[in-house]
Amino acid sequence: MNPTDALASLHPAFSTTPRAESAPPWDHDEEAEATVLSAVLIDHGDEPTGVWQKVAAILTADDFHYPPHGLYFTAFERVIARGAQLDDITVPNELRAMGRYNTAGGDAYFKRLIHTASTTAHAEAHARIVADHATRRKVAVIARGLMTRAQDLTRPIGATLAGAQATLAAVPVPGALAPTLSADVEAYSAILEGSLPTGPAPVSLGLADLDAGLRGGLRKGSWLLVGLPGVGKTTLAAQIVAHVAATQGPVLFVSKEQQRSEIRDIFLAHLARLPLGKVIDARENPERMAFTQDELTRLTFAMNTLHALPAHVMDPSTPGCPNTVLEILATARGMNPLPVLVVIDNLGELDTRAKYRDRDEAQVEKMRDLRAAKDALGIPFLTLAHPNAQALAGRQGRKLRGGTSP
Repeated sequence: MNPTDALASLHPAFSTTPRAESAPPWDHDEEAEATVLSAVLIDHGDEPTGVWQKVAAILTADDFHYPPHGLYFTAFERVIARGAQLDDITVPNELRAMGRYNTAGGDAYFKRLIHTASTTAHAEAHARIVADHATRRKVAVIARGLMTRAQDLTRPIGATLAGAQATLAAVPVPGALAPTLSADVEAYSAILEGSLPTGPAPVSLGLADLDAGLRGGLRKGSWLLVGLPGVGKTTLAAQIVAHVAATQGPVLFVSKEQQRSEIRDIFLAHLARLPLGKVIDARENPERMAFTQDELTRLTFAMNTLHALPAHVMDPSTPGCPNTVLEILATARGMNPLPVLVVIDNLGELDTRAKYRDRDEAQVEKMRDLRAAKDALGIPFLTLAHPNAQALAGRQGRKLRGGTSP
């Protein structure tokens, strides 16, 4: 067997004879992979600003389509980590130490690889090509899994969408560059000159002091409303939802704590300007209903108003009620028209996508998903939450409970 045939027997990538492509051309670029490795070799990898440093900032061994190329990249990492140069002695010796020199093509492929690139000038651009193909392969794997899960009628489609969005969000964009602030400075200058709009108007909450403190209301972002149980967070949120739905557009209100009937009563009490207890008592004891004529008129008006209000309320009894932040995002995306505000009651009652023993880690995942959700929709997310146990044990906790602190 001649050396060329020996190489081809190790992997089709080493064959010099014409062959039918076994993989679609979108998922790899053999020439770009080999050129990147060759450029690193001829640069020796010993300069702080050299080819290796630029390539290693873009690629990992897993980004190479052909396994031998990934082995070479791993060998480069190990040689550089020892503080040695990359050359025709250190690299083959490292591959032998790994027990993978023959798997990577042996002497014949090393000699071919070291002469593949004639210059190091385009190594970074070639590395970005390799990274691009690697990302396409990752997305294809996710897409195949999504197709399988989409065909599983026992799996809620909201959970399928939420899982796919989370998985795709974890795939880094290849070759992303970090720009300077020059364009941002120019944009700010244009805003000052009045030639550009300053962005979407904030969502007014209908509470003058709060709107003033927020410079007009809630802008795109993740907002937390924190307070002890029973202080009125849900009542305040309901007032906000009623105002926003009546004046600015649809609102999605996901309640994991209170039932729809309780949320309805809070809305009616607010809209009719009646004590909440009186509205609840009329529902629980209709035979003892004690409304004056004026109160009954206001309550009837409130019911008519609430009936037409685009306030979309989901509680655990609602079919398809979302259980995670990303499922809430999927629900909001499915609304037509899209909501101008999403309210979640409350953070602690939401599930996580993964299982955590540490409550803090679970909260971190939820907050991270909330940030991703507000970016995906470009609207405010208002989430109700209780202070954690650590906060309650301190001075601020005593203040929250109405006690004194030394």
